[in-house]
Amino acid sequence: MGTALFAIACLAILFGIVHAMMPQPAVHIGDYLAFHNVTEILAVVVAAMIFGVGWHAAKERGPAFAMVLSVAFLAVGLLDAAHLLSYAGMPHFVTPSGAEKVIDFWLAARITAAVALLAAVLMPQVSVNPGLRYAALAAALAWVAAVYWVMLYRAEWLPATFVAGQGLTPFKIGVEYFVVGLYLVAALAILARLRTAGSHAAPHLLAAVGIMALSELNFTLYSEMNDGFNFLGHVYKIVAYGFLYRAVFVAAVLQPYRELTASERKARKSGQRFRMVFDAAPDAIFLLDAEGRIAMANSTAETMLGYRHEEMLGQPMEILVAENMRAIYAEQRGRCAANPAPAPMAVQADMLARRKNGEDIPVSISLSQIKLDDQCETIAVVRDTTTTREMERLLRRHSQEFQALVDNAPDVIARFDRDLRYLYANPANELAIGVENGECLGKTWGELRLPTEAAAWQHGAREVFERGEATTIECGIEMPRMGLRHFHVRMVPERDMENRVASVLMIARDISERKRHEDQLFHQARHDALTELPNRALILDRLRQAISHAQRGQRLLAVAYLDLDDFKKINDTLGHDAGDALLRQVAMRISGVLRQGDTVGRQSGDEFILLLPDVAHIEDAATVAEKILDTLAWPFSLNGREVYVTGSLGLSVCPSDGEDAESLLRNADIAMYRAKEDGRNSFRFYVPEMDARMRARVETEHDLRLAIKRGELVLHYQPRVSLISGEMLGFEALVRWNHPREGLIGPDRFIVVAEDTGLIMPLGDWVLQQACRQTRQWQDRGFAGMRMSVNLSARQFRDPGLVERVEQVLAESGLDPACLELEITESTVMHDSEAAIGTLRALKKLGVALSVDDFGTGYSSLSYLKLFPIDVLKVDRSFVRDVTTDPDDAVIVRAIVTLAHSLGLAVVAEGVEEAAQATFLRHVKCDELQGYYFSRPLPEADAECLLRGENRLDTGDLERRRQQRTLLIVDGEPEVRKTLARMLRGEGWHILGAADASEAMSMLATHGVQVMLCDQHLSGMPGAEFLGRIKQVFPETVSIVYSGNSDTDAMTETVNRGAAYKALYRPWDDTGLPDTIREAFGVHAQDAQACGEMAICSGKLACHDLGCGRRLQ
Repeated sequence: MGTALFAIACLAILFGIVHAMMPQPAVHIGDYLAFHNVTEILAVVVAAMIFGVGWHAAKERGPAFAMVLSVAFLAVGLLDAAHLLSYAGMPHFVTPSGAEKVIDFWLAARITAAVALLAAVLMPQVSVNPGLRYAALAAALAWVAAVYWVMLYRAEWLPATFVAGQGLTPFKIGVEYFVVGLYLVAALAILARLRTAGSHAAPHLLAAVGIMALSELNFTLYSEMNDGFNFLGHVYKIVAYGFLYRAVFVAAVLQPYRELTASERKARKSGQRFRMVFDAAPDAIFLLDAEGRIAMANSTAETMLGYRHEEMLGQPMEILVAENMRAIYAEQRGRCAANPAPAPMAVQADMLARRKNGEDIPVSISLSQIKLDDQCETIAVVRDTTTTREMERLLRRHSQEFQALVDNAPDVIARFDRDLRYLYANPANELAIGVENGECLGKTWGELRLPTEAAAWQHGAREVFERGEATTIECGIEMPRMGLRHFHVRMVPERDMENRVASVLMIARDISERKRHEDQLFHQARHDALTELPNRALILDRLRQAISHAQRGQRLLAVAYLDLDDFKKINDTLGHDAGDALLRQVAMRISGVLRQGDTVGRQSGDEFILLLPDVAHIEDAATVAEKILDTLAWPFSLNGREVYVTGSLGLSVCPSDGEDAESLLRNADIAMYRAKEDGRNSFRFYVPEMDARMRARVETEHDLRLAIKRGELVLHYQPRVSLISGEMLGFEALVRWNHPREGLIGPDRFIVVAEDTGLIMPLGDWVLQQACRQTRQWQDRGFAGMRMSVNLSARQFRDPGLVERVEQVLAESGLDPACLELEITESTVMHDSEAAIGTLRALKKLGVALSVDDFGTGYSSLSYLKLFPIDVLKVDRSFVRDVTTDPDDAVIVRAIVTLAHSLGLAVVAEGVEEAAQATFLRHVKCDELQGYYFSRPLPEADAECLLRGENRLDTGDLERRRQQRTLLIVDGEPEVRKTLARMLRGEGWHILGAADASEAMSMLATHGVQVMLCDQHLSGMPGAEFLGRIKQVFPETVSIVYSGNSDTDAMTETVNRGAAYKALYRPWDDTGLPDTIREAFGVHAQDAQACGEMAICSGKLACHDLGCGRRLQ
């Protein structure tokens, strides 16, 4: 395309230059005729070449435009030849030569060429039948003959085209421009073809048409036959003919050659592809000639049979067939040959093929007739069926195995049609439904008279037919002679060739056992394994339902939380089996007293939850609570032993105490703890204040955990003082909490929380470490022999690592074990007496002292005092508090001191706050006191100041109080006491007065009363009873009883029992009463002297030793 446009552009430029520079160019050629002849001869030759190429191409269905151009340019060549022969100077051609004749033949040739080019360009790009070329040739020759006849014999018919001396006529110029127009139309058509489909010849045609148009323009400008435009016109025509020849040559010769070359490449590529596919075929493929010999074989054939390709070519196919199979092959080949090629179907047979190594392999041979180059040939396809036969064998085996599995499967496997009739059933079906399979086939479930409960799976089967999707259901069916059975049923659609559901495959598994286990697991998941009561999960579920019911019915719902008191002691003393038995009995008793509709469940451990729905009044819930506590009050029998257990019960009521399960349970729990705090074996209803206390308890626990980490705990030290010497012997370490918000907090606020939460362990360890470290520091500062007493909690004492921990703390602090005293409560050591003995002995082996704290408040077993390696008894403050006013407490304290001394134990009185208490304790020979009377618990610095100040207990003052001769008058009438005091004032005695027994006890404890004058009739306590108790507590005091009534028998009884020395009756005289009292003082002095004779006697002040002879009389 580029070349064509370039050629046109160059020649157009040349034309423009010539036209601009030489309006009438003259060709200076010696002989213009010769030039003309040469150019025309060349034109005729090129036209002949165009005809020859196009005519040859038309033989083989060449392109239509090539045939048109070939015959047209034959005509153009003949017309150009006539033009050549008619030129001036040439011999006459039929008629005389001349300018008119030459121009007429020229125009006829130009018009023929232009029309032919336009027709060729506008023609479709199709091939033409070779037979049409002759018709086209005849038409072209007829046209030439007609032009010749007109030009030669009827020239006068034609208009003038040239006038000598004037040049071309308008007709001639018009015709030339017409020809130019035809060329331009042809050029536009060629450009359109190039934009659409394109053509190899189109660029050359475009160049030829364009240059011919330029040539014709030259022939419109010349005025003489030999001028320059005429010259250029002939040159342009020769060039245009050259491009035209090139176009015809490309279309008729070059393009077919290129197409042929491309076709050959495609053929080779196709052959290569065919060979690749041929060789890649999984089967051996052979092409057999008409005689049955191998003409071609693929690579698979070489691999399958072991022959090389060259070895198989030309060989008969029979050599590849086992000898005993060749007859069968010949028969099959004969059948194949009988079918006309191409055969409608292949002939196939299974036989054995013989490998090169002689091995026979099973194959399937397929023979097909084909026709190639009018010859019948055979395609043989050989397929190795070794794997296929093995697969068939495996398939048969698997089918047998599958059938065995189906027949022996425990699951029911059956197939049903659309009417739910049995199509198939395995043996398990008989066991499941109790009907033989022979009876089932072709029948429905209803026709077999099976239970109607099977509607569930039948409905599922119909859904499978309708929806075409598998489904799974579970159903329970009451089977004849088998009871209720549960099945897991899977139903799958089976489709036919048209993808319609033709049947349903059902697989049913008997899950009755699994269901039973699931029910058991469900029951176990919602019930307590020990008591079979509902567990917390089920209780919560029922509680939520009960709340909804109560809200709908506007009724009250009570929730109770029950916790057994001291249940852990049962486990620890009698064992966990006994504890479990107790819980079962408790569950039975509670269930026995509940109303129908009430629920009791076990929360955990020894905690139970009760739901009391439909309560009309709160009092009804209280009645149920009382019944529960009453039934628990009866003894329980555990392994032949009677055991008593109480419970603490808390109640919350819906909706007043909460409208959700969590709130009701929480509030009932809070109320239960309040019942425990109030003494146990009782019940309490929840009130909001309890919640505040519980939140305070939780907050205390939280803060206490932080306090241990932050070091907010401090120790205060309370002195222990000797009642004999008054010396300060040591301290008891008491923990305090320096709370960041509340200041200093006593142990009563947090020790119980620490015990319940287990924080007592780290807290107790810290106290032990700090106390030992502080004691050692004081000893290093000069206070040698200083002892420290540390309390051990029950949890600490039961800790298996206690002994090692104490030993470690002693080693770390460097404290002498003899300076450490560990205090344990009675309940702690009696919790597990055997284990306690081992622990106490191990501690004693370390060298530490052991004391029993709060003695008298727990078990107070005399046997453990003998068994346990105890050094000190500490009298509980509850006895010391009223020792001077309550005779019973005084007797208990005296008895404890006496008992302890007889066992070689020291006695420490706790909570001594008054001088009278201290005086009494010294009087009964208590060894030490501890209390606010001497000092409150002190911080470290204050305690050290107390040590440095050498403070002592003033035992002298206590002694002086008891050495003075003292008379105590006990009478409820103040005037009587005053009268007696005035009467006896001159005797030199210290006279005291008391209005009742309590006040008299205080006086006796504080002062060393030798003689007591007491009215027989005291308010609150008869005088005889009071005197009897005084004789027990203060046996050295001589008592005189008097009365204004004639109650002789009662007073005589009092004297006879030894409670009183004498009995007096009012009125008495002024001399008789003093004499009797002086006599009583004498008796007191006599008793004191007698007691003083014993070496182990405490002296003249008291007579309390069990070994005293006087005491024993």
